[in-house]
Amino acid sequence: AWTLELIEDCEDELGCDLLGEVGTVVIWKKLDRLVGEISTQEKKTEHMNAEFSLAERHLRLIFHRFLETSKPQIQISINNRQLTPLDPMASTHPSTQKDPDDSIRLSSGNVRIRSYTIPHYKKM
Repeated sequence: AWTLELIEDCEDELGCDLLGEVGTVVIWKKLDRLVGEISTQEKKTEHMNAEFSLAERHLRLIFHRFLETSKPQIQISINNRQLTPLDPMASTHPSTQKDPDDSIRLSSGNVRIRSYTIPHYKKM
């Protein structure tokens, strides 16, 4: 379950130092619940690191369009490390082929379709 808290006075809250004039800070609490009943500390750490890696990859993929410009529209960091975009189309890879753009006209406007032919995984 997620809880959204709107904080009027941020001075005493964790993460306030990260927030500028505008923006959003997401703070995950009680992350120890991710590891459940894992027996050893080493396995708990291993599991937690794997979960962080999955979360990072997911954020890089979902928000890649906002992160990929020279002046990104958003900044996302995990443990004070800025995330870089993960391009799902491998559009900058030399073996990727950009197909011609197409568009579909709808009553509410046009939809631009941009497609790529991604190289075989052995060429990546």
